[in-house]
Amino acid sequence: MVVKVVKRALVGILGTALAISVGFGAHVAQADTSYAGMSTSQLREALDALDQEQAELAIERATAEEKLAAAKEQLKTTKAQLADHRERLQDMESQAAQFALQRYQDRGMSTTAILLTSGGNGDIVEKMTVMQQVTNAADSLITSLLLAQSTLTELELTEQNAVNVIEAERAAIAASEAESIAKSAKIVALLDQMARAAAASSALSSGHVSASSASILPSGSLRSPMSRYVITDYYGMRVHPFTGGWTFHDAMDLAAPCGTAITAPANGVVTDYYWGGSYGNRIIIDHGWIGGKHVVTSSNHLSGAAVSVGSVVSQGQVVAYVGTTGSSTGCHNHYQIYMDGQTVNPSPYI
Repeated sequence: MVVKVVKRALVGILGTALAISVGFGAHVAQADTSYAGMSTSQLREALDALDQEQAELAIERATAEEKLAAAKEQLKTTKAQLADHRERLQDMESQAAQFALQRYQDRGMSTTAILLTSGGNGDIVEKMTVMQQVTNAADSLITSLLLAQSTLTELELTEQNAVNVIEAERAAIAASEAESIAKSAKIVALLDQMARAAAASSALSSGHVSASSASILPSGSLRSPMSRYVITDYYGMRVHPFTGGWTFHDAMDLAAPCGTAITAPANGVVTDYYWGGSYGNRIIIDHGWIGGKHVVTSSNHLSGAAVSVGSVVSQGQVVAYVGTTGSSTGCHNHYQIYMDGQTVNPSPYI
């Protein structure tokens, strides 16, 4: 019975560890990739591949956590069985000691003594049988005790090895997931650098921005509308994502998860909130005169607004939420700044 318990524990625990290892093997074999020298399209393809990898790793991680929880519960049961087994072993040791004493006493009883104290042939046979049964029982218990002790040691070793394997696999999955996320961040940073360089070049050649892109408003008078974002497109000439034509982009695209809060860049009044066709839901805030310029800002592709038209808002107050309405390739804020009725490069003000 004890040997069967060991086999069930060994198959169950190591089977769980093997299932995790097989599912994870494809990821740990991947080598690090250098993205230097790749084109924008190649980088985006690599980013898509990493997104897929991270989705698969997330599934594997969730599966591993479920299997680990089951394995730990199994180990908990095994430990309870071991504790019970140790208690039974102690009882067996006590019984073995008693049988050993009885056996010693029985060996001191000579055949002659049995014959002299017996009442007849039947009594002699009975006494000899009892003595042999006591001897056999003692031998059997001692043998069982030694086997149980050996089996117990094997089970404890198997349990510890299985725990080590499962914990190592879980750590490896987490490390691979972190590595993949780090690669994605590296690609996003490269794409951001490339977009900045391309936007600066095109903007300079088109004459829409100055070479310095310096702020012409007092410092701090206009703040970024979002605290966390990734710039996915810049102000200036670009290839239109839908038409493929070479067109002027009158804003900066600030990507963030849909629902991310958008705040007022400065004190002002909400003059409009409406469906703007390709702009999707858009909000417009008039900030009045700042540094000799009439400043208006607009956030677009919104999922919703937090204020109504006519509201007086303060700098930093939540006014809307990131969305992907209208002509949009994903969750982002198409952020525009108007000065004296003309769009300007938002770069110095975010």
